[in-house]
Amino acid sequence: MRTGIRRLLVGGTALFAIHCSGDLGLVVVGEAGDAGDAGDEAAASTDGGDDATTGGGRSVIVLPPLMDFGSVPCGTTSALPPSARTVSIESTRQQGFAWVATLARGSSSPYTLSAPAGTVAAGGTGTLVVSPLPVPSTSATTSGLYGDVLTISTDAPGDSPHTVSLVEDATGAILAFAPAGPLAIGDVPIGSSGSDAFTVVNQGSAQATVVASVSGGSAFTLADAMLGDVADGSSTQGTISFTPTTASLQSATVSLSVGTGDVLCAPLPKLSVTGRGTNGQASVVPASLDFGLVPCGTQAASRTITLGNTGDAPFDFTAAVAASNFTVSPSTGTVQPSVTGGMPQTLTVTPVAIPPTSSVAPDLYADVLTITTTSAGDAGHALPLHMTASGAILQVSTTGLDFGDVPVSTTAQAQFTITNTGNSPATVSFVNGLSQFVLSPQGLAIGPGTSAGFSGAFTPMTANPYSDSASLAVDAATVLCDPLPGPIALDGQGTP
Repeated sequence: MRTGIRRLLVGGTALFAIHCSGDLGLVVVGEAGDAGDAGDEAAASTDGGDDATTGGGRSVIVLPPLMDFGSVPCGTTSALPPSARTVSIESTRQQGFAWVATLARGSSSPYTLSAPAGTVAAGGTGTLVVSPLPVPSTSATTSGLYGDVLTISTDAPGDSPHTVSLVEDATGAILAFAPAGPLAIGDVPIGSSGSDAFTVVNQGSAQATVVASVSGGSAFTLADAMLGDVADGSSTQGTISFTPTTASLQSATVSLSVGTGDVLCAPLPKLSVTGRGTNGQASVVPASLDFGLVPCGTQAASRTITLGNTGDAPFDFTAAVAASNFTVSPSTGTVQPSVTGGMPQTLTVTPVAIPPTSSVAPDLYADVLTITTTSAGDAGHALPLHMTASGAILQVSTTGLDFGDVPVSTTAQAQFTITNTGNSPATVSFVNGLSQFVLSPQGLAIGPGTSAGFSGAFTPMTANPYSDSASLAVDAATVLCDPLPGPIALDGQGTP
């Protein structure tokens, strides 16, 4: 028998034709650019050149380079027949060898091998059968999740390891509610209906026909149980309604099923749904009050809240604040339902005055107004009340400037900083007695949370000691939340 291998180039891909006694077969071995390795390893002449017995080309051929087990439904095993799962290990020279097979993922591999090692006689062919494990009933469908690499290593001189890529994916639908729940329809007056939508997403890799059902609560109904065909990566929506007959918190469960023949890769989810039936129904507008930034030493104007009854029965209410920064009036009363002509109740919230000296920390004077009612199922209403003191707080980096000895008619300089740790700007000036001392700049605005640099100058006119003090002053538009810092001492000695 005459055996030969010929390298062909088709469309940039290196193909190798193997023939035995006139039979010709093609195997894709590598790209044309790999001629220095994959191509030359297998090249031999069909016209009497180097063949497998003369030392030209590789001494071992392992085929196939890729074994694709396909997309396998969860809970099943690939149907690929043994003939398609067999790796051939061929000796192309008159020399036998031993081989060892390993899987890259080791003991966690989703495959088993018919043998971990073996031998091939000179000019002979050995085989190795790769068997996939069953895909679990619950599995992700991530591409390549069940992939591995089979490596065949031999002791043939000059031979390098051969790899076979093993490819297998799990396929099936993975259904989930988005969000996962629970779904709260909320408060619904007796005799009324409330509804909400839910979404079912298919996070798997196969389509499923989805049907919904509801159990556990007779007040809950589905608009349509048939949610339809949901392709992988797609979603569908359903609507559930709540029509209470009693004033109580009620719950139900939405379950899913799929069509006959649909494959699942995860257990079917359930969605918990709740709703509260009520009689009187309180409505509070607005949901919070923000009195904003209030200048220190002043009081913000009162604000109002409207308490209405959208139910079908009256309820009593109590209103109270948690701290003492606000008062509310009235604090108790009864609200008739609007459906019978009842008018809403207006609550007036009055803040306390901000002290002249205060921190400007955000929401330092915040509070919570809690309104509770006798309406069945009403959990109460907590309304945040926001208020922050506003003004400048100034800090000077020094309590005095000592210019030391300064020759007459010359000027010495000293630097200092004023920081505004408040939350509103301050326009700063200085007042001192002696003209020999000058502080600048005058009338400089310092923004909230910033610092500004200032300069002191001393110009003696005689050889005598000089002492003075500079007081800090602000303009009429500046609001302070802390007293101004004390005077800055000014000292210097005029020298000849």
